[in-house]
Amino acid sequence: MDVLSRAIAALPEVQELLLNLDAGRSPVAVSGLSPVHRALIAAALHHSSQRPIVLLCADEGEATRMAGDLQTLTEETPALLFAREWQLRDRVSASHSFEQQRLGTLFELSRGHAPVLVATVDGMMQRTLPPVALRDAAFSLRPGDVHKLDALARALGAAGYVRTEQVEGVGQYALRGGILDIWSPLSEPVRVEFFDDEIDAMGEFDVATQRRTRNVSQLTVLPAAEVLLDAAEGGRDALTARLEHAAKQLEKKGGEAAAKTLRADLSRLEQGLPLGGTDRYLTACYPTQVSAADYLPPDALVLVSDGARVLERGKNFLWELQQDVQPLIETGELAGAFSEVSLSVEALGAQLAEFPMALLDSLPTSRNFAAPRLLLSVNARQLPSYGGSLETAAGEMMQYLAAGSGVLVLCGNETRGKNLLRLLSERGMQARSDLKNELLPRPGEVSVGLGALSAGCEFPQLHLVILTEGQLTTPVSGRRKPVRQKKDTSRQKLQSYADLSPGDLVVHVHHGIGRFVGIERMRVEGVDKDYIKIAYAGNDSLYVPATQLDLVSKYIGG
Repeated sequence: MDVLSRAIAALPEVQELLLNLDAGRSPVAVSGLSPVHRALIAAALHHSSQRPIVLLCADEGEATRMAGDLQTLTEETPALLFAREWQLRDRVSASHSFEQQRLGTLFELSRGHAPVLVATVDGMMQRTLPPVALRDAAFSLRPGDVHKLDALARALGAAGYVRTEQVEGVGQYALRGGILDIWSPLSEPVRVEFFDDEIDAMGEFDVATQRRTRNVSQLTVLPAAEVLLDAAEGGRDALTARLEHAAKQLEKKGGEAAAKTLRADLSRLEQGLPLGGTDRYLTACYPTQVSAADYLPPDALVLVSDGARVLERGKNFLWELQQDVQPLIETGELAGAFSEVSLSVEALGAQLAEFPMALLDSLPTSRNFAAPRLLLSVNARQLPSYGGSLETAAGEMMQYLAAGSGVLVLCGNETRGKNLLRLLSERGMQARSDLKNELLPRPGEVSVGLGALSAGCEFPQLHLVILTEGQLTTPVSGRRKPVRQKKDTSRQKLQSYADLSPGDLVVHVHHGIGRFVGIERMRVEGVDKDYIKIAYAGNDSLYVPATQLDLVSKYIGG
């Protein structure tokens, strides 16, 4: 939606933000932004600067929503980077799905093919293999290439692949006669057929039926694990020397259990036997500290979504990691010298501070991911859901139109757009169809376009209101889904603000636990409205419109 990104990029605050980022005056803190506004600002910066953007989020849920919004706004599929599960114990299986997704994302970053990246802070903090090691471990297969099958199988084993009778998941390979099945990250499972040592044909296949579905002309084989013993700094000899040195140091200091573990693993390495729990030796493989930040393009813009939550999540991640690692050190399963498998929040912040950085928040705060050098504020509002009531939404839309704003309603597809145009027409509201998203609505006009955002929003300076189909209508299905009984939580839904007394603890869905102060009447743009005041740590306060009761619940304890 270039037309929307251009309009937002033209806002004076966004222009000032971009000028300061280009001039090296960062981090810049920008307040007044709900999550959907952050995605809109990120898309506008990407469009206006033509530079890659990195959006740092606190958790996977927020990152997934941001990625969905950015895909609509930029018409590019964002790359996702989440934290993976560590495999620190020998002979204990762990899921590798996030690790393989990370490898695909890191490989795209290393080639400069990820112009939009959405990452969680813990995913960025985790240490990984150097970019050169990842590129060196990847290789391509094409019809006509000549490979020795046994050498190819050894290369796959060194790249972290597991040999199975039948390929069923990413990171597996199967070898039967002259047929090699491989499932590499970033690709579908591929069957490679050999005639002697030459690749005769290649095609994707269905893992359920094991039948080929379509031919392919090339397969890029990525490593299936981040810890590759053959890619260790200095080679295998340097790796074994580091392990030998650590074993001797432990024996001198009385760490016999950990030294015994190291000696056993050294013996397996010398015999060429597989080594379980290879994440224990990530830092031995790659002594130089490398994270996903080392893969970012040099001209990237770094945007931090809700810096206080990002900071808190980063510290909690380190605490959880310490709780997992300490018992392994005490039992000798992990050498203390190799336990620092993650960057600190401060180290990640220092790395990202080398890039132009913007801190995107709802409210000005003293707790942030980095100390800002400049403060900006954007006048923007997130709009509440109308509970699927088209009548309520239509009434609100009439008020926006009367105030001189244009209303853009986004629908998921063309059929839904046409249905919405009909529904609005039945209620006496004429709307313009703009399913190619070519023009923004003029003041006093309603237009229906294609796209999906996580929430509706308003930009008063642009006289523009953006609504989503989900706010206006409830999806119709043949059967109503059964209502599941919810588990007990630490929240209690409010029926009205009369349920609260000053001093009660409340939970805001975006800002967490605070203390209810009272109801205050405030004049905003010439209109008197009721706001609920919630106090947080220090002098921070949040004013929630009385119409957004669904965002606040009463805290009743863990």
